[in-house]
Amino acid sequence: MAKKPGYTLDQHEKLGLELQAMRDRLVKIQVELSHAYPIKLASKADPACKAVDALRCALDDQICKEHPGNKDVLRVYYRAGRADYKEPE
Repeated sequence: MAKKPGYTLDQHEKLGLELQAMRDRLVKIQVELSHAYPIKLASKADPACKAVDALRCALDDQICKEHPGNKDVLRVYYRAGRADYKEPE
């Protein structure tokens, strides 16, 4: 079986941005729900957030394997606090 090509650095950057924004929005939704409804309902958003976190973690491991020693890849999937990242409203 042929080896799959994987993502380019640019593809990882774009996906990392999307996943960070997705996670941030899910957390905001959970907080908003917790202010309006019982925590039992608000906590239903937690599995979605955990799934996004697990995907980000796996992709972070993968990009580090694909580009060993490249410190630029260390914050591709964990963008919070980066100067070029703005949390979604």
